[in-house]
Amino acid sequence: MLATLAPITDEVIIYSFPGFTPGDERHAVAFALPIDTPGLRIICREPMQDGTRSMFDHPLASRYEEMDALLVFNDVLVLGTASSYTTMWRRQTAFVSNDGDR
Repeated sequence: MLATLAPITDEVIIYSFPGFTPGDERHAVAFALPIDTPGLRIICREPMQDGTRSMFDHPLASRYEEMDALLVFNDVLVLGTASSYTTMWRRQTAFVSNDGDR
């Protein structure tokens, strides 16, 4: 899971890619999780704005700082109150229009 600004947030929202159709409800995943949940690990990329990074080697990141991170789930407990597959499937599909655009 790639998360922008994860290190400075209180919660993360995890959801499946769009494109579900009726009958896919059991595959829909969507939930909110506190960032300090046991088993959730945040791996941040190196900051690029420390003045030592080459604009040639890091053309975008050296100009536009935004802390991206990888979330690693290791035996993370997601409470049932945080997710309801059928309800979340409906919410998930509401994020996308009929033609698949966000």
